Amino acid sequence: MLSAIEIYNKPNIYYREESFAILAINSWELLTKAQLLKINSYNMGSIYAKQKKRKKDGEQGKRLEVKLNRSGNPQTISIIEAINRLKSKRMLTDNIVSNIESLIEFRDSSIHFTSNKKFQIELQELSYACVLNFIAIIKKWEIKVDLSKFNIQLLSLAFVTPNTSVKAALTSEEKNYRDFFLSCVNSQKTGDSEFSVAINIGVNFEKRKPDSIPVVQGKEGISISLTEEEFKGRYPLTYNKLRNKAKTLYSDLLFDRKFLNIIKDVKKNPKLYYERRLDPQNPKSLKQLYYSEGVWSIFDQHYARI
Repeated sequence: MLSAIEIYNKPNIYYREESFAILAINSWELLTKAQLLKINSYNMGSIYAKQKKRKKDGEQGKRLEVKLNRSGNPQTISIIEAINRLKSKRMLTDNIVSNIESLIEFRDSSIHFTSNKKFQIELQELSYACVLNFIAIIKKWEIKVDLSKFNIQLLSLAFVTPNTSVKAALTSEEKNYRDFFLSCVNSQKTGDSEFSVAINIGVNFEKRKPDSIPVVQGKEGISISLTEEEFKGRYPLTYNKLRNKAKTLYSDLLFDRKFLNIIKDVKKNPKLYYERRLDPQNPKSLKQLYYSEGVWSIFDQHYARI
């Protein structure tokens, strides 16, 4: 995934989107199969592809045997089979699966036929969601890797905008891919706040407005000015809204000391929590507490989803 991100962040490199899709799907395939191995006590047979064993007369029997590849080594299951097995165990959501399947379709077209260069905007939306989903699932599955060591993000400034996209007639094959992509996006579950099929990214450069809200992330972070609308988008949850939504997400959640300790930890992370005073110039004025939707990744580590 790091290689996919590094290539994607080079705007002038040829075969950029295709390379990202190939490497990103490769990373998802390895990750999903590793998770299947983990939950099956590292039994290699759990990821081997099986086929019906042929009898001496050439007829297929009922017994199964491991399918071998051309070099005679055991063949593993496909990424589609891997994600379907994890989805059946409720370890992957519909949004993640739709995102992966959309990228797989583009990857397959690129490798086996031709790439759909006319869908750069859509591919960018898929790519952003892919990276964010990958990071979120690593945290959700509690994989022991220190993500702070890596700069796992696509460049925040979009390389492709609607103003620069080329309008051209679509071939029948391209129309098929467009319809497939739209069907995946339209199926996105709004209740799944952690994961996305595609993320629409807009970048606007404008002078700071008088009513914008400065937000500093970290002790030595860069001060970011947010408009009222942008602030509510980043920190949409008040404490009461957080409590009410938490009750609908987790089956074993109680508003006890454990819950309060988690809230206490959340408040240490400026990406998840922000205190807004009614009078910013008066440090003694009343304040309202706001939380990001990202808090659910913390709660997932302590409670069971409904």
